[in-house]
Amino acid sequence: MKTALPLARPSLQPLPWIKIGASRHKDGTVVITAPPVRRRCGGCTECCTTIPVGEIGKPENTPCEFLRTFTRDHGCSVYSGRPDSCKIWSCLWVLDDTIAEEARPDRCHAVFDMMGDELTAVFNATGKVHTFTVIQLWINPNYPLAYREPAVRAVMLDIFNKTGMPTLVRRAGNDVLVAPPSATESEWREKQCSPTDRKIAEAL
Repeated sequence: MKTALPLARPSLQPLPWIKIGASRHKDGTVVITAPPVRRRCGGCTECCTTIPVGEIGKPENTPCEFLRTFTRDHGCSVYSGRPDSCKIWSCLWVLDDTIAEEARPDRCHAVFDMMGDELTAVFNATGKVHTFTVIQLWINPNYPLAYREPAVRAVMLDIFNKTGMPTLVRRAGNDVLVAPPSATESEWREKQCSPTDRKIAEAL
């Protein structure tokens, strides 16, 4: 059963390997089951700043109004009644225990989203249009170059080698599409991407 998730980005779907359950009650209500987690968040609250939450109007890269940071009860102050999107959502570090400890979001200041996104590449020479799925990586605004850190690049490289998906770095309206070096290049490839028109010129 396909159903839209109650997220700030309703058109997006989970990455292909993320298993989310959905069941329909007799009254027509659809209940969505969160994917199984492999780790606990512990003291990490990086997603509470970087990820947008539609139900409460929280934009990206803005600390949630319910986030407690300087108290003994560090974390969400409305955890039991938090928005549905927060209940369903997890970062890839929590879902995949093969990702290194160094890539825990509060240590690398970057959050790999379990939701993918789509970009459109327009090839200037031919006008051909190609739509493709990307990984979303949300960056703490205080660490705008966190996506270049070795622990983060290791995750991007692993996902790219397995799926061919590049990473869209979400960086406070200054998004960057990133891919590992190609067979003929030695440097990581980056291309600026507009967060509004969802298009880039050419491909990486």
